[in-house]
Amino acid sequence: MIIYLVRHGETIWNRDNLFQGQSDVELTDLGKSQSEKVANRLIELGVGSVHTSPLTRTRYIADRISEGIRTTPIENKGLLELNLGLLEGKTGKDLRREWPEIIEDWRKHPSRVAMPSGESFKELHMRSTLALKEIIKIQTENPVAIITHNFVIKVLICEILGLTVDSLHKIHIGLASISQLYIDESNSSLGSLNCNEHLN
Repeated sequence: MIIYLVRHGETIWNRDNLFQGQSDVELTDLGKSQSEKVANRLIELGVGSVHTSPLTRTRYIADRISEGIRTTPIENKGLLELNLGLLEGKTGKDLRREWPEIIEDWRKHPSRVAMPSGESFKELHMRSTLALKEIIKIQTENPVAIITHNFVIKVLICEILGLTVDSLHKIHIGLASISQLYIDESNSSLGSLNCNEHLN
């Protein structure tokens, strides 16, 4: 089974370097263009179904793929981005000033971090891997597209590679990128990471 993990396009908060978790932030014009390109690429790759985070920035891609392959996207709250709590809409400078105790663990030991009034990376790992298992159970011959977010993709790749959550910062996931998973009962693997040729 082939699964494509897809990150959404640029939002206003991505552009302005603001922390963005589960806030429903609009795409920029660039983000919409990126989304159209990645949707077209996934249609070319022959995806047969689309699972998506419910947020506007992911639904934009999911809806366009679904129009192209004449299906209905399936929303899954387990694919939502990490809930950043009080960090939503803040800058890195805000984090260093108001929550300095979080910074070192954020960089070195994400597994120890729980966002103030938000979610921990361990909680994200639990719900996103459960969502992936639910999708795998459907077992389809055609590739599956999962339209989701930066940290979700990182923790799912850590899971497939047998890494802990503490390794997530070693993985780079660009906006509107595609990463490919090969799912097998005995030996799931990462086929490709952070592909963005479709944006050029």
